[in-house]
Amino acid sequence: MMALVLAAWIALTLRPTPLRAGLVLAAMLVWTFTRDSNAYVVVAVGALVLLTLLDARHRPLKVALAAGCVVIYGASFASAEAGKRWLLPTKDIVFRRVLETPEMSGYFADHGHPVVGNWTLEPWLERARSVYAGYLLRNPGYVLTAPFHGRQEALYSTPDNRTALFSPDLSLYNTNEGLGFLRPPREIAKFMFPRDLLTLFALVAGAVLLAAAVAIRAGPLPVWVVPAGLLLTTYPHMLAAWHFSGYEVDRHALQASLLLRLGAFLMILVAIDRLVATERERRRARRNRRGLADHPSAQA
Repeated sequence: MMALVLAAWIALTLRPTPLRAGLVLAAMLVWTFTRDSNAYVVVAVGALVLLTLLDARHRPLKVALAAGCVVIYGASFASAEAGKRWLLPTKDIVFRRVLETPEMSGYFADHGHPVVGNWTLEPWLERARSVYAGYLLRNPGYVLTAPFHGRQEALYSTPDNRTALFSPDLSLYNTNEGLGFLRPPREIAKFMFPRDLLTLFALVAGAVLLAAAVAIRAGPLPVWVVPAGLLLTTYPHMLAAWHFSGYEVDRHALQASLLLRLGAFLMILVAIDRLVATERERRRARRNRRGLADHPSAQA
């Protein structure tokens, strides 16, 4: 579904039409319902679309896309509420975040919600969710930075927070690793999914610098917003994966880490494509000028 969403966005940037915008929203709607945390990515996409309103072109279409992103988020939230899909994550968060963090545990106690007694009961957890949300709202520094430093004690999660998010380890889930579906050769896997964080950050930085250099030389194209959007939404995607995961941070962060790498490779590809196309246009223009100069009428 993520591949379909990206294909729809690429098609829309190449030729913006109401039909293609509708296909983008339809693909994002289905993708959002594959994982509740995807709804927060859709909201971030809507915010990025609103930023493009600075460009007057296709403004009604952009407004419709942004509004559609909000509607998709609302539908996902309503579905999660109806199915009480918040219940198990809230229990995990209390057990692995609140109990392990004295400041957070104290905040719960100060708000008449101590983590003692039968805190696993549903009414307690329902109120705990709002207390946890209040803590996040009152502590933006914790929200924005906690996932990217320090260590965690969570089952099925890499202890180092940064590694869990940027280079998740899913080996615990491989009950029969030799039978992976369409497993690529190891050399290709290492190249397409670099594990070392310095290598990964260098790849992303190199992609951005290359794109900036090509943009200065040849100018960007609208399709560049697709890899740019992938890179920009990685941050909110990882925030959602970490803050709403008491367990299994690596598994929940896998999609964000994949899209970060994919965004970098796509950025490199579109930049190289733009550079090659520009050089071809310049060579063609030079040949045309030479042909005109050699024409008898030009000599006369």
